Amino acid sequence: MLAPSTQEQLRSWRRDPKQATAVISQLGREQQLDSVLKLLDSMWEGRVEVNVIHCSAAIAACAKSRRSSWQLALAVLEMMRERWVEPNEFSYGALISACDRGEQWQAALQLLGSMRQRRLVANTISVGAATSACEKVGCWGQALMLLRSQDRFSVDEVTYNAALSACDTAKVWHVALNLLSAMSTSRFLPDEVSYSATMSAISRKGVFKLWPLSLALWSRMRQANIGVDDFVLA
Repeated sequence: MLAPSTQEQLRSWRRDPKQATAVISQLGREQQLDSVLKLLDSMWEGRVEVNVIHCSAAIAACAKSRRSSWQLALAVLEMMRERWVEPNEFSYGALISACDRGEQWQAALQLLGSMRQRRLVANTISVGAATSACEKVGCWGQALMLLRSQDRFSVDEVTYNAALSACDTAKVWHVALNLLSAMSTSRFLPDEVSYSATMSAISRKGVFKLWPLSLALWSRMRQANIGVDDFVLA
């Protein structure tokens, strides 16, 4: 049974459902994520229209949370399925971002697949977040798979750099070097992050005879007027 004050608020939201979106966003900024889910439940119980905007705002709140809240984000998606609320590109993008922050690369890739099945367009932010999730755990093969799917997904410099960082984490310097070369011949030019990740992957191998590769990359950075930070020089 809802409290009288809650019932009065719900009656107001029935007349103007947009008011609920503002409340959900405010609760998200205050990191009150459990309250966000309870609010959605109360709206459904109180027969207030719950649409994709409300649910997407709730998922976005989870994605922006300081703590890992990917489980709550997926819980909202499940609520949407149960209540026949169709997720859109923004919903999925926020979900993938939440999975990225929670280092849930498998869930992120599954969500990208769901978007394609629903004929929703995954933008570079969504693909970049999925690649970043792979990078965090060194899943360089999955990161490269996303890059090779450019006919299905949008990629950009962030996607390339996340894949290079995944190679760095996994210590596969030869893959990073090939990827950097492929990036150089694409429409996306390598930047400081690209070179740093590649050189780090080379140095992680700990093989002294590879130092000429790092020196050659450092020289290419200088020629391209790309800043050389302390990490690279080390």
